[in-house]
This record gives sequence, C-alpha cells and structure tokens, in this order.
Amino acid sequence: MNQKLGIFIGVLITLIVSACVPSTSALGETSPTATISPTSVSTITPTFIPTNTQTPRSYPILLSKGVLTAEQRSRLSTTALKFVANTEEAAIQVSLSVDLNGVYPISICGPLSITILQDAGLLDPAVSRHSFWELNPRPDVDLPLLQQTFPEEQYQWYSFHTPINEFDFHAFPLYPGDFLYLYAGDMGSFEHMLVVSRVDDTGRAYAVTNLNTPDGYLIQEKILYDPNQPGIGLFYDWTNQANWRIGLTGFGGFDLWRLKSTPQDPSASETTLATLLESIFTAAGGEWNMVFEEYAGPMYYQRLAYTPLHPASTIKVPVALIYMKALESIGVTDLKAYLESHTLDQIALSELLSSMLVTSDEDATSTLQDWTFAHINYQTVLSQWGITHTWLSPRRSTAQDMASILDGLYSGKMASPQARTIVLNLLSEYSPNDKTRLGGELARLMTGDGKIYNKRGTITSGQLVVGETAIIEYHSHIYILTIFAHPRFDGDTTYEQLDAAFPKVADSIWQFMQANP
Repeated sequence: MNQKLGIFIGVLITLIVSACVPSTSALGETSPTATISPTSVSTITPTFIPTNTQTPRSYPILLSKGVLTAEQRSRLSTTALKFVANTEEAAIQVSLSVDLNGVYPISICGPLSITILQDAGLLDPAVSRHSFWELNPRPDVDLPLLQQTFPEEQYQWYSFHTPINEFDFHAFPLYPGDFLYLYAGDMGSFEHMLVVSRVDDTGRAYAVTNLNTPDGYLIQEKILYDPNQPGIGLFYDWTNQANWRIGLTGFGGFDLWRLKSTPQDPSASETTLATLLESIFTAAGGEWNMVFEEYAGPMYYQRLAYTPLHPASTIKVPVALIYMKALESIGVTDLKAYLESHTLDQIALSELLSSMLVTSDEDATSTLQDWTFAHINYQTVLSQWGITHTWLSPRRSTAQDMASILDGLYSGKMASPQARTIVLNLLSEYSPNDKTRLGGELARLMTGDGKIYNKRGTITSGQLVVGETAIIEYHSHIYILTIFAHPRFDGDTTYEQLDAAFPKVADSIWQFMQANP
C-alpha cells in the first residue's frame, strides 16, 4: 500500500510540474500556472529514456518545405535559435523576456512559439503573446483567439486525432512555420504548443521549445521526428510511458495551423511606415486595428486586422450597399429615380441615404435598416460577398472585413454600376467633419491632386471608438484604408488622445505615398 501511495504521489507531482499547459484529461479543467515561482521548476530530475528505434525506412528526400521562401525559412530558424537556453537560470530569463507577466519555462510554450513567429516577421507583432499562455483550442474556449491570430483566409486548419507517435509524418510532413497544439489524451499529463522552426534536407522537423530535462526546464532545439527512422525525436519521447517523470503528451493527437501562401516580406518603405505607425499608436495609447493596402494590390500594413470590434458609424457603408441590394431584389431598375421619387416616414429615400452616409444620422440609418431587414436576409448577402465577420445588429466587424467591403464597393462586386456611383458620390461629399482626421489631413496634403471617399465613426457614450474608412485615389494609385482605435480594457485612454493621433497617421501614410509614387 505504501509503495502504491508513493508512486501515486510521484505521478501527481509530475503532472503538476511538467506541464506547459496542464492536461484537461489528467487534471480536470485547465488551471493557472503563472503562480509557479522560478525556484520551484526543478523539483525532480527526470532522465530521458529514448523510444526503441525501428529499422530505418528508405524514402526519397522531401523536397517540399512549405510556402515560406528560403530566406524566410532561414530567418525563422535563426530567430528560433536565439531563444535557446541550456541552463534553467537562462531559460527563466528568456521566459521573462518573452512574457513579462511572469510565465516561467514550465509554461512558456505558447508565448514562446508566438514570439518566434513574430520576431521572424511571420505573424502580426501586435498579437498578444500572453494570450497564448494557457491557450485551450477547444471550440467553447479560445477558438476566437485562434480565428483572430490564424484567420482561415490565410491559414489552413487541421485537426488530427492520431497519437503523434503513430502519425505518418512521411505522408503528411510538417513545414517550417507550422504552429501545433498537442493534446495530452487519456494517457498524457500535459498539453503543449510549438512552432516548427526548420526542416532539414532529410525531412527531419525541428522545434525550439521548452522541455523538462535532467537539468531542469530548458529551452532547446530538438528533432520532433525523423520520417525515415520512426522512434527518433520528441514526439516519441513524449509518448514513451517510461518517460512519465518528464511528462507525457500527444496521445490525443494535435491541431495544426499552416500558412496557405507565401507571406509578403515588407519593403524598406513599408518597414518605415510600420515603425512610424507603431510609435504613434504607442504614444496615443489604446488599441489599434488597421488595414492599409493597394486596391487589387499588395498589403502595405496590417494590425490586428481580424480582431472583432465595434466599427461605429463606418458600418453604414455596408448598410447602404445591402439596402441597394434589397431595392434591386424587389425589382427596382432605376435606383436614382426611385430614391428621388419614393419615401419612408414621409422622407425621400435619397435624403435618408444622404443623411446616413454624409451626416451620419442614426434615425435615417434605423429607417433604412429596418426596411432592409424586412426585405432581405443581410447575413446571406454578406456571406455571398465573402464577408464573414460582420454584423449590422449588433454592430460588429473587423478592420479586414471593412477593407474588403470598400474593395467590393469600388470594384463593383458588391454593387451594381448605379449603386456604386450613388454610394461613392455620397462618400466623397464634403461635410464639416471632413476637415479632421484622415480625410481632412490627406485632402490638405494632396492639394486637389486626388480624391477621397471616406466614412468616419465615433462612439463616446458607453464605450469609446474612433474610426475611419477610406478609398483614396492619388495619381496612379488607389488605396484602401480602415483604422479603428479604442481604449484597452486596463487603460484610461481618452477620446482626445485617440482622435489627435489620426492626423499623424495621415502624415505617415502621406510620406509612404510620396516614397512610392
């Protein structure tokens, strides 16, 4: 009985101290680990017991290494190696440099993986590293965070239930840049996140990750698997029951997020623009979401573009487009004549539309929106347009969705020629508010050499949102710009601080436009 009790206590200690993310199957609900102190992370001295290797298989060299360029793969590998820490003291310092909130080597796997991708220029640097400290990808928990970080427009999502030691990585190899979440399964004691940092010419995949070793918790580069020699690598060590003291994982399979196409490395002027914008955002405070791109061309700058937010009155642009679609659905062919000759609540439709888009009148918006909802399923229309993160009631969208809506308006994909002309004319109409923010500053700088179609948005009651969306025609370029700012949950940023930053953003964009004529 005493021997059994001793074994049980030893296993329990291991479950507690060996986890990057405690296993929900072993410990119940995932519990916080940030309270573990640096001095407590080396309570046992496990010994790795290698899995018995099988006879090597003779396979041709795997030529495909994913969508990253050779330069990007090299940068990723070099970046990852900078985090290697071969002593526990060094690993603690690396962990603190990655996440100042006190996440130590025992549980740094998520923030470390995100940081590697960010520092290698493969992921939005504004993504919160700390949010991945206790990531739980199960649908009812942290799925929204994953959708914002690895949007399905840019990433393939995979979910495999085969244990990692039984998975055929020759048939489905991992690629550099792949982000993995390993599930403990019924036989495991912790769950783990990692990013594949390199794949060598024989197909062996590597990761720089935190792991339990005889010398404590270290951060090292390790082979994950060798497709030609089953039994070699961490994926086999972590599923070898003899290694229970170091913790076991991967029995429940894994989720994988993989880039669909080669990411665009920034040019020198794009890097300069990003540096200027980040300094403006830091000085202003608050959280910023932004897209700045060339119409039907490259993305110049993107920041938290897939994070849901209240878009304030900029949502009235898709309201107008869907209203036009509803009119067409009831057989209206001459939109201009119909808008001028018909009324709602005894107000001409043309006046209601102008009040909504030019002076941003909420009563006019409600009148048009209510009629629209009674005649068409707006979510079906948005879905047909490929707009999947936008709602008119309650108002929610993303900087990327709003950019896609402007793109669809300008291209005519989301509006008939008549509707396109009507909406663009109203967005270009001058109002006193157009003297301020992006539109006003850019109009002043362009001195009549270009044209701006813009819609501002502001909320100061109940919550604070400052935003603007714009299509900018300047010489041979057409730019799409969406930008939103709001206070952080733990901040006290004021409207005046956020609003004052918009002209500075405009100045930075103008410098970029001048550098790329």
